[in-house]
Amino acid sequence: MDASTLNALTELIVGDALGQVPLGVAALVGVLMLGTAVWTAHRPDTVRAVAFLACAVVWARADQGLEGAVLVALSPEHGLTLADLLPPALLALVLARRAELARRPGLPAVTPEGRASR
Repeated sequence: MDASTLNALTELIVGDALGQVPLGVAALVGVLMLGTAVWTAHRPDTVRAVAFLACAVVWARADQGLEGAVLVALSPEHGLTLADLLPPALLALVLARRAELARRPGLPAVTPEGRASR
């Protein structure tokens, strides 16, 4: 990997490269994250969970236009906002639904193809 590629990756991951996305794109990422969370909660499997986690990671970097007020200040430049709490809340929803499906033996199991089986 050459130096320019490494610098670009560092800027994307550490810097504010995704923080400069237009507001509409950030909103689209948020809608995709909500949709994949509901999709994963409805029929949990690995592919859906990876899709949700990918959207959550992108959201964590691209939500700067939608963050709102700082709830907890971590430093003068960094803090916890309401938009930062959305992925953990959705993850809790997915995990609670997964636990409910595992606890209730009367519900049909979902095969990797997405079909219900008994």
